Amino acid sequence: LCFVKASVLRDSTVAREKQETIASLEAKFESSIKDKKIKEQELDLKERDLKVEKEKTKSYFIIVISTIIILLLSAIAYVFWLRKRTKEIIEKEKSRFFSNVVHEFRTPLTLIKGPLEELKASSVNEDQKNNLAFIERNSNRLLTLVNQLLDVSKVEAGKFVLNKNFGNVSAFI
Repeated sequence: LCFVKASVLRDSTVAREKQETIASLEAKFESSIKDKKIKEQELDLKERDLKVEKEKTKSYFIIVISTIIILLLSAIAYVFWLRKRTKEIIEKEKSRFFSNVVHEFRTPLTLIKGPLEELKASSVNEDQKNNLAFIERNSNRLLTLVNQLLDVSKVEAGKFVLNKNFGNVSAFI
């Protein structure tokens, strides 16, 4: 009986040890499963963080490139505006210079014509009259050319006033 009790006691101790071992192994197994899940979740989280970081980097890159493009386009627009403005200033100054030069030619021509009229009116021989007529004809031609240049200058400046008259076109041509 003692032997049976000892055998039962030993069996129950072995059974308890087996149960404790099984419980310990199950706990370790569940713990390892939980550790695996935690590691998987950590990897997932790291992947998401990497994706978010990549998206941020991509967004920053797009913003930087867009800013650079906008700055370049602004610089190009400014250069074109500056060129246009410079051309306008040059054209204005050229027109003003041209007008001044034309006036500088016109004044002496007008001053030549006054004394020329007086010389023609005075008593001069035929050869001198021919020379005076030649001078008058050429000074009138020069004055006409200078007036035309002045008209061109007025047209360029937008100040030319067109005189409209009715007439016969075929006779004009």
